[in-house]
Amino acid sequence: MNKKKIFLTIIIYFFFNNIVNSEELDCSKFKKLSAQYIECSSKNLVSKSEDLKKNTESSVENTKNQFVESNLYKKLFKFKESKTHKEFVEN
Repeated sequence: MNKKKIFLTIIIYFFFNNIVNSEELDCSKFKKLSAQYIECSSKNLVSKSEDLKKNTESSVENTKNQFVESNLYKKLFKFKESKTHKEFVEN
């Protein structure tokens, strides 16, 4: 009985928790110089900029992680921690 409740809860959660991606609004139904057209195009611009921001943040984070895992980073860190050049070359 307990498994059924958990399963039912999960099903209900996914059914009611639909994440609706914002689709681009059709601004062609308004006149080019009307206030509605400007408002519509600004909403489209905001949604596009949010998507661009998310993509950029994830790209920067991935690049940062790749650099931290690289040998160059390890060598630079080792160089920074060494007090003399001789210590750096020995290690």
